[in-house]
Amino acid sequence: MYGLYGRAAVGSGRVAHSAARLRVDAPTTMRLLSTLAGVRQSHVAPIYFADDGGAGWLIARRTYSSAAAVPCTAAVERALEPEPSDMRLLRALRMHPEQYVATEGFNKAWLLPACIANHASLGAIFAWSVLNQPLLRLNGVVAPSAADWSLGDINVTFSLVMGGFLWGAVFGGFHDRWGPRACCLIGATAIGGGFGLASLAVATDNLLMLKAGGLVWGLSMGWAYVPPLANVIRWYPDKKGFASSAVVVGYGAGAFIAAPVFYNLLKAFQRVPTYLGTRGEVELVNREGRMFASVVDTAVDVGGAGSSSLVEVIVATTADINAAGFVGIPEGVYVVGTGSTGGAETFGLMGLAYTAIIASTAYMHRLPRADVGVSPGSSLPTRSTTADSDGAVAPLPSSSFNVDPAVAIRTPQFWAMYAGFGLSITGAYGVISSGRLMLTECFGETLPHIVTPANTAAFVGLMSIGNLGGRLFWANGSDIVAQRMGGDPFWGRKATFAVMWGLGPAAYLGTAYAISANAANPSAVSMPKMPI
Repeated sequence: MYGLYGRAAVGSGRVAHSAARLRVDAPTTMRLLSTLAGVRQSHVAPIYFADDGGAGWLIARRTYSSAAAVPCTAAVERALEPEPSDMRLLRALRMHPEQYVATEGFNKAWLLPACIANHASLGAIFAWSVLNQPLLRLNGVVAPSAADWSLGDINVTFSLVMGGFLWGAVFGGFHDRWGPRACCLIGATAIGGGFGLASLAVATDNLLMLKAGGLVWGLSMGWAYVPPLANVIRWYPDKKGFASSAVVVGYGAGAFIAAPVFYNLLKAFQRVPTYLGTRGEVELVNREGRMFASVVDTAVDVGGAGSSSLVEVIVATTADINAAGFVGIPEGVYVVGTGSTGGAETFGLMGLAYTAIIASTAYMHRLPRADVGVSPGSSLPTRSTTADSDGAVAPLPSSSFNVDPAVAIRTPQFWAMYAGFGLSITGAYGVISSGRLMLTECFGETLPHIVTPANTAAFVGLMSIGNLGGRLFWANGSDIVAQRMGGDPFWGRKATFAVMWGLGPAAYLGTAYAISANAANPSAVSMPKMPI
């Protein structure tokens, strides 16, 4: 407990403290000292108030130096106000932003791998198309059954996850208030909960629960995407393009890592359903679009069936079986609901893994001092010399081109950018969510030796490489263009967006042409072997 003493500490023309002796706890004292120039938190003894003709002075005695006197200003008074309950809770949990301010010797480069790992976990959603086919044949396993979900049903979940960025706008005010550590831990809880709900939904065949899982999963985007990125940019104010691209490259790389992991986990946990025989050997009955077979064998586990009963079945062709990733099983009639795609286990295990990664990297965050800027070439910030009207040290501005959000949202340029980004990501996310399925349906029949389950999963990985490559190239490219245009970042961003959005229509038209040309003359060029 630090002591705070005084007779008449006066600020803003009024008596702030008139008690003969006032004691406050250590956190309040630390907050007070953080507003004072020249006072280091690690070397502070009790502090005193002294009256000097009504002006008010705060005297801070340092352990290893003489006393320093600083005017008692409105900023000091604000520091002495009671801390809100949410911040007191964060302090009790050791997650208050002031509790992980960087100390001498901290190397800011360590923030980059932590943030990359965080964003790679969030970017796993871009491997969603690897999960499409297992979810589409959840009951039939080797082929879709009449009771299985449709592509439109399951892609709602993808949309809910990606729409989770909306939560960032809703709760954005808490990002700076609570800091990256608390926000990332909330994100870790959300991604674990989302994966867990998805796992339970697959195990119980509950579509509503799958959508609920997407909604919860999406919360991780709103809470854990921006705070780490913003913190890194604080440490690299002169290299925003480098800092932001280094972090979001992890988001783009998420699918490159997740696609082969998802694929191999699904393959490890999948289970072949009960086989009844070829189509010619089994008597089939069609009832309201669903296929049934008569079974006279108690060895077939259909819920305690007697000597003769009808069970729902699907008829799987060799193409269906190959597309499902099963090797060496015959085509024919299989009992619905007796196998497994491995989806429940995959969702459960990956949820645990991503929760652990985001939660552990959250504790690697350190914040620069609130009253400092960051100098190039230094792992620790250097003190700013600017001060506000209250005498408190102000942060160095990270950019001279900032526009207040309340002003920006009323400009036509903002809405033009909004429309540009919205239209560009509509097509991109449509391809990302169904890329593997689109490849199978467009090229599977004409190039069956190329479009195998392993290669379609590798295709998702290649899309991820393009995703992360673009994030790295365009952000750094805009910085280079800006430097060559006199240092004004506006021209660098403008030129970059013009080229980036100009390439989109050409890419989509080229894809349409490739599909059409392949249908007329099936051919392919060799592609590099992916680590599947």
